[in-house]
Amino acid sequence: MVLRGAAGDAQAVSADAQGRFELTAPTPAAAALFSLAVQTGEETAVAPERLVVLDGGRGPIAVLSAGEASVRLDRAGPLGAVDSDGAAMILSGLLAGGRAPAVALDDQPLADAIRAGAIWRIDAPAASGPRRITLGDRTYLYPGVARVTESFLAERAGEGWRIGWGTPQGGHQTTWLPDAAALTVR
Repeated sequence: MVLRGAAGDAQAVSADAQGRFELTAPTPAAAALFSLAVQTGEETAVAPERLVVLDGGRGPIAVLSAGEASVRLDRAGPLGAVDSDGAAMILSGLLAGGRAPAVALDDQPLADAIRAGAIWRIDAPAASGPRRITLGDRTYLYPGVARVTESFLAERAGEGWRIGWGTPQGGHQTTWLPDAAALTVR
């Protein structure tokens, strides 16, 4: 497994006889986006997912996937991520006690969440501007999509981090990772 940064820096690890490996997340000084690849001899297969590490490893760490729910690898609140490509929006987070939360967008209840392994996800209507996302008694103020003009943008936006990134298919996606404490109790 090879983890490669945009500047060409790489971190590699080999699998043991059972195919297991352990890779420590890098701690870059600035926000960084990494590609993941499996290399066998001269053959390399690059994964479509990207790993984002924010705030020198003190901030969120997540696996980003074009058109899919991002997966937080750090401690997050009930809402782990909001992903949008401008045409669709995906809200997701960790299941709490095996249950997905009831979610409302601007006070309009959304369909039941889909369970996918240890996370839940809900597809919602896309919006470019700010939205209010409610999970039970917790309200998050989503700042809207990023104006992406480059392959990678990471900025503080509201009570979280907004990442604009170029997808492997040539599109752009925005991922908002709310701070673990980013909520308003009603």
